[in-house]
Amino acid sequence: MLSRKTPRLFGLALALALGTALPAQRGGGIRGPRTAPAGGTMTIEVATNDTVIHVVDAATGEGTSHPVAGGKVTRVPVPALPAGSVILVSVGRGLRARVIAIEIVQG
Repeated sequence: MLSRKTPRLFGLALALALGTALPAQRGGGIRGPRTAPAGGTMTIEVATNDTVIHVVDAATGEGTSHPVAGGKVTRVPVPALPAGSVILVSVGRGLRARVIAIEIVQG
């Protein structure tokens, strides 16, 4: 059975498999870097109605959630993954979900 996350993750996985461009890193209610250092932090900016940022390892599906700080700009820890790994950073749920892919680089 498919979960609610399946459609958005499937779209990103398909883009990665086909070698097409990753989703834009700006606009749509979430902004973040294209790369982030393993074990470091990254700055994520979200729209006004979002209260939680989800960070998921694209390979394993394991993730964490972080509350959005006041001002809508939040420093989020980057998982200590090998360089070249991809994490998915998302806000919102269902049809309101917005996802960006961030590549992990050597920290």
